[in-house]
Amino acid sequence: MRQASGIATSRARGYGHWISILFRSPLRDYTGDEPCMVYGIGDPSTGGVFVPTDATDRWIRGLSWHPELGERLEDYDQGRCEDLVRSGAGVPDLPVEILDIRAFEMTASLVDSYRAGRVILAGDAAHVFTPSTGMGFNLAIHDGTVLAHYLADAISPGDQPEMLDLYEQGCRPLAEKLLEPALAPAL
Repeated sequence: MRQASGIATSRARGYGHWISILFRSPLRDYTGDEPCMVYGIGDPSTGGVFVPTDATDRWIRGLSWHPELGERLEDYDQGRCEDLVRSGAGVPDLPVEILDIRAFEMTASLVDSYRAGRVILAGDAAHVFTPSTGMGFNLAIHDGTVLAHYLADAISPGDQPEMLDLYEQGCRPLAEKLLEPALAPAL
């Protein structure tokens, strides 16, 4: 929709390609009593993270991969992904059920404009954050709240469509503030 409306994204930075393996496993048996939001894997030979997706046995195993070096998503079949989960957990006989395997590019970006005519952008359509910053969902809620306010004014009995021009002014400053560290050059 953004591209079809002619809205460009000129401020962007990529942080590499990742594989996301959704799986079911009794991994909590190995994590202790105090669950974490993200478990970083300290072994550089496996690297990546484990992220619990529920309070029981569904997890995501995230790790970098290199399509620019010829790797393909098809190279990550069920068996290889099971091995990646086990090696990351350090439990060779861990029971693992692979549910889904996806690839994505970790990026951060901000659109040049939040609006083109009748098309109004919010959330990930307007700005993308890496999952590691945790700001995407928070900022999407902010966008929705601000947009609801200006839409209500735009369609009120006084019919003030110019109120929609203020939407971007209400959202962009916070998005730029939160995005700036993500767009900074890597150290």
